[in-house]
Amino acid sequence: MMDISLTTIIAIQVVTFLVLVLLLRRLLYSAYAAELKRLRELNLENQNKAEKLAREMEKTEHEHQRRMEKAEGEIRELRNTLQNDAKQKREEVLRKAREEGERIVTQAMGTKDRIREELDGQLQDRSVGIACQLIKDVLTSENMKWFHDGLVKDVTAALGRAEESKLRGLAANQAVEVRTPYRLSDSQVSEVTQALSRHSRQPLQIRQREDQEVIAGLVISAGSLLIDGSLAGQLRQVAARSIAK
Repeated sequence: MMDISLTTIIAIQVVTFLVLVLLLRRLLYSAYAAELKRLRELNLENQNKAEKLAREMEKTEHEHQRRMEKAEGEIRELRNTLQNDAKQKREEVLRKAREEGERIVTQAMGTKDRIREELDGQLQDRSVGIACQLIKDVLTSENMKWFHDGLVKDVTAALGRAEESKLRGLAANQAVEVRTPYRLSDSQVSEVTQALSRHSRQPLQIRQREDQEVIAGLVISAGSLLIDGSLAGQLRQVAARSIAK
């Protein structure tokens, strides 16, 4: 009778474990599917914005061409008007006209580049903000904590591989502020300290500050040194690499 009861208990525990595994797998799959759908919608929105940006750039190009044609027309008209003037006066007027034309071209090119840079910056910042909010809305608090811990681990590993020149500004016994949405564990604090001390070769004082705006990851600051290992910072780095390609 005791053997049968023990076997029954073990079977119940095994079945319970399998049910929990299936439920957890279904929960993670549902969260992943929802997040994938939101990211696809974000991608479509970004494509629409890219098309809008292309139209605005085309409009700027047309405006630049129009100004060029107008400037060239004004120069030709001025040249024809001054044909009967003295040579010295004609050359002086033409020189000023050429300088004005170059100024107009330079101004038009500068305006186009400035508009493009502003639109690129606004689009990138908005995309990063939307992506951060989507991840925050989709993931549960437990999954977000798991995601945060993984990001902290990746950033700490990257710090360990970073060149010494990228960590200039760290001094001996300097207070290092670490902003995170969750308080770091003792092991995480130790890993961050070791990664930074490897380059400074001096003990550092880690001071944690909880900041919910970081969402996930961590932001390290010490004097002039700033290391943005937050979710938004990582997304901005990915966006910058994509634009560079």
